[in-house]
Amino acid sequence: MLKTETQHMNRRNLDQSMATLVSYVATFASIQEGTQTSCAR
Repeated sequence: MLKTETQHMNRRNLDQSMATLVSYVATFASIQEGTQTSCAR
């Protein structure tokens, strides 16, 4: 019972971490794109 509960918690934390990482990478990529665009002008 307790072990399953812990695994479920870890799973949810992992999903949250992945979502945060994905959004961070997307933000960083858009910033990079914007920087390159402004430099090209």
